[in-house]
Parts: sequence; C-alpha cells; structure tokens
Amino acid sequence: MLRIEALTLQRGRQRVLDIPHLHLRRGERVSLLGPSGSGKTTLLRAIAGLEQPHSGRIHFEDQCVFSDSADIPPARRSVSLLGQEYGLWPHLTASQHIAFAISRGRRIRPQVADQVWLRQVGLGHKLDALPMRLSGGEQQRLALARALAVQPKLLLLDEPFANVDPVLSRDLLSLLDAAQTGQGVTRLMVTHDLEEAIHRSDRLLILRDGRLIQEGAWPTICAHPADDWVTQLVTLSDSRP
Repeated sequence: MLRIEALTLQRGRQRVLDIPHLHLRRGERVSLLGPSGSGKTTLLRAIAGLEQPHSGRIHFEDQCVFSDSADIPPARRSVSLLGQEYGLWPHLTASQHIAFAISRGRRIRPQVADQVWLRQVGLGHKLDALPMRLSGGEQQRLALARALAVQPKLLLLDEPFANVDPVLSRDLLSLLDAAQTGQGVTRLMVTHDLEEAIHRSDRLLILRDGRLIQEGAWPTICAHPADDWVTQLVTLSDSRP
C-alpha cells in the first residue's frame, strides 16, 4: 500500500532521514518507536507531503507521490495526519469541521453523513458546539473524527493521545480500531507507550538517528534486538507485571 525507496531528507548538512526501504500493507496497524529526535515526526510529515525529502521515492498503491520528477501536494495524497495539536478552527462548529474536511474547503454545509462521524466518536450531542465549548478530550475526539471523515487510505498518528488521560486514550484507540476495521485504513502511529505499541500493532518499526534499524512483530524483535536501545525496550517490557 505504502512503499518508500531510498528516501533521504536533509536539513543543511545534517541528514535527518535515511530510509532505504519501507513497505506497509493495506489495513495494517504499525507502531513507530524510537528515541526523541530520531526522526519519527519528520518521517510522518514527509509521507504526508509536509516535509520536502532530498531524494528517493514514495508510492501509494500505484501512484508515485514523491520522486525526483513528482511531488503530489498533501491534499491529493489520501492521507490524514493527526498529532498532539488538535488544529481545530475556532470559528467552526463540530459539524462544520467535518463538512469542511469532507469538502476540502469548497463548502461548509453539514449533512447527515457528517453527523455520523461525530456520533461514532461520542459527539452526537455536540454538533453545534464551537471548539472553545468542548473539553480537551472532546476536542481530541473531534480531531479524530475529522481525520477519519476524509476516508484516507493512510492514517498517520503522531502521539495523538499523549496529552489525554489513560482511560480516554484507551477509549479513543478502541474507537480508532473500530473505525479503521470498517474502512480498511492503513495506520502508522508514533508512540512512546510500549504497551500500546505491542498490543495495538501488527508490526513495529524502530527508528534511530533517522534510520530504520529494526522492524517486525514484537516476539521477533525480542528474540533479536538490533541494538542497546532496543534491548532496553525488551528489558522494560519483561520487567512489567
């Protein structure tokens, strides 16, 4: 579904990404782990079209969205990126947020279909509420509904639930799993929560210094950790009750 080949990204003389090959399958749930500053957010932004790689190729299914001769803009990449910042528009109601996202800005006319997305995340009673009238958890639900409403083929998540309490985080992930199953969306999620990565993923990718040092199911990674940092992850997991 997603195929990356020989992707590099530089800032000045510093190479922040160097990914020879990466492949995600349709409907797969993948977690991206790594130390702070390892390039996780940069990789998501490059896939979404918000960062300009230096070289390489990014393919979505049969379409090349980035190469030396192609650079498809973010709005045409069938990708949603959801991060810690909600990015909500203060002048639009919850329902208008969904309508605007679906229409790509051509109109703001809430329809019945828009309300369905809000009901799925538990905001069916907040259709006319502005963001300032929503709690932090409700704002995150709205951001999630907006990300799913455009029916992306690839959903990129950059620690989207890091600033909410564990119970709400679990509930939002369950909503995400259910919606993803229904749509067949591929998911790539950055997280620092090891348990979340292990139990909510089909496969894990581990990035360090901009390089993909290991990938696979958790038991495979445990059996053959690629370096000291991964070994520490395995030890941490083993030490938990």
